[in-house]
Amino acid sequence: MKTKNTQELEIYVNELYEKLKPLAEQMGVYKLLNIQFEKLLPGQYVGAFCYTNKNNKYVHGNVDERGNITYHIATSSLFDICYSLLKNEVFWMATIYESMNRIPNQDSRRLSFEKRINLFNELGGNYRKRVEIDIDETLKEFPYNDIK
Repeated sequence: MKTKNTQELEIYVNELYEKLKPLAEQMGVYKLLNIQFEKLLPGQYVGAFCYTNKNNKYVHGNVDERGNITYHIATSSLFDICYSLLKNEVFWMATIYESMNRIPNQDSRRLSFEKRINLFNELGGNYRKRVEIDIDETLKEFPYNDIK
């Protein structure tokens, strides 16, 4: 598959993100995607960014309030870059949903993880499988801790 340039990547990611909108709105947690699709220099912007570099790799990073850049991933996989970009957005939507629908004495991650799976399922089975793997890895190290 031909590597998408930064502009094509932006269109693709926004179209993918749109698939989340109906469920996220139904849950009451939809927010606009807030990712800059360009290579950023420290101090230009605070938040997530993504671009296609000269080596045809997709790069995802973040700029903090002090202008420090953290790179999360550089990959030639369109799936991996999309998952990397969207997992933070989905995490916050699921977390907000859980906070609005908290179940007393239950580990808050139960509902949050369920909603992350539901949201990624809207993007297709591979995204659902990937988030389930991430959740399983988290739970192996940090099992649920419900209050009894």
